[in-house]
Amino acid sequence: MNILHSLQNSSIAPLLLSTIFGLVLGSFLNVVILRLPGGWQVFFGSMFSRCPQCERRIGWYDNIPVLSYLLLRGCCRSCGKRISLQYPLVELIMAVITTWLFHNYGPTPYFFLYTLFFALLLAVAVIDLRLGTIPDSLVIFGCLAGMTASVLTPFPGWINALIGMILGCMVPLVVATIYEWLRNKTLIGGGDIKLLGMIGAFVGWQPLGSILFYSAFLGLLVAVGCRFIGKSDRLPFGPFLAIGTVLTLFAPHSS
Repeated sequence: MNILHSLQNSSIAPLLLSTIFGLVLGSFLNVVILRLPGGWQVFFGSMFSRCPQCERRIGWYDNIPVLSYLLLRGCCRSCGKRISLQYPLVELIMAVITTWLFHNYGPTPYFFLYTLFFALLLAVAVIDLRLGTIPDSLVIFGCLAGMTASVLTPFPGWINALIGMILGCMVPLVVATIYEWLRNKTLIGGGDIKLLGMIGAFVGWQPLGSILFYSAFLGLLVAVGCRFIGKSDRLPFGPFLAIGTVLTLFAPHSS
């Protein structure tokens, strides 16, 4: 039997396509992560990728997700300087996400909805790790996308999404304001507050408590570990909110 015909009639081909889709989407996310915080055009600027070190244009054959990084051994073809490991990691993480989502939801609206949601979370987490800031444009777009999707899909429903977005912003804002008034220290940044509002717009208000618990617990563990090894820099909270969301939505729960 022809191998290609066999693949087309199996469940492997759609999963493979979803993996490739994730790799390509991850490559685009790297563009967003690099250009958006600096105010560069993501869609309407130069369509060509350039080495951040020597600024020479990167050919398409050196822009194949993950594969090009491996073939080039993590170095620029032109100047030979190291390419950040961020690029293949973001591509691989996004590929794992889209493959997992397609396996569970198939070609349904929820596959595309959750793909967009986790792509936004991944971009926000990496930007926050790199720069310690969360672009307003990403979370505002996410809030609008989440609310729009809530009208078009049964879950979580637009009322739950609206409540989730409002509570996601208001609860941490009130807590942070009280903490700052009592301790004269910043507990959580404005970008993190808006990010939780975006998360609420996508998942509704019900999971927000668990998301905050997981995020705070993980953040505390890492902070204690950093203090133990002598690092006292302020940790960005966006990545912990992203991980807390994943754990809340997809960790096994007892029935």
